[in-house]
Amino acid sequence: MSSHPIEQGFYLIRYQGDIKVIQDVVASAKSDLAAIYIGGDVDFTRKLWHVTYWGHGYKFKNVHTGEYAYAPYITKNGLVHLTSDEEKAAVWDIQADGKNIWRIVVPEHDLYWTRTVLMGGQDPANVKLIGSDGKKDQMFNFERFYGPQ
Repeated sequence: MSSHPIEQGFYLIRYQGDIKVIQDVVASAKSDLAAIYIGGDVDFTRKLWHVTYWGHGYKFKNVHTGEYAYAPYITKNGLVHLTSDEEKAAVWDIQADGKNIWRIVVPEHDLYWTRTVLMGGQDPANVKLIGSDGKKDQMFNFERFYGPQ
């Protein structure tokens, strides 16, 4: 598995799992509750990220909000939030796992990225990037975007 395998640029990031669940989560989430919007029929700018190589990894800057993906607590079950403070923006590792499919990790940490949303009294829906606990990592598809910038 190689690290830093993609060119920097603009990408739509899509989840490679249960799309229906992800659509529900995205449609229910507030703008300050998720680091990366994935899947669903949402305004594409919510899913469009400028991916920049930064030292030993990549930064994700949301094209629509101008905010960065940021992990304030890099621990198991720690939430990942957005921030406009570039100094605090986390650097992420992107690792190849098949054609156009990647996993996203924070180097040297066991990070769970979790978003829980209550939907009409139903059980919470969880979206996770699973760390080194032996479970299968969840994959994302990076689709290069060449449209208006």
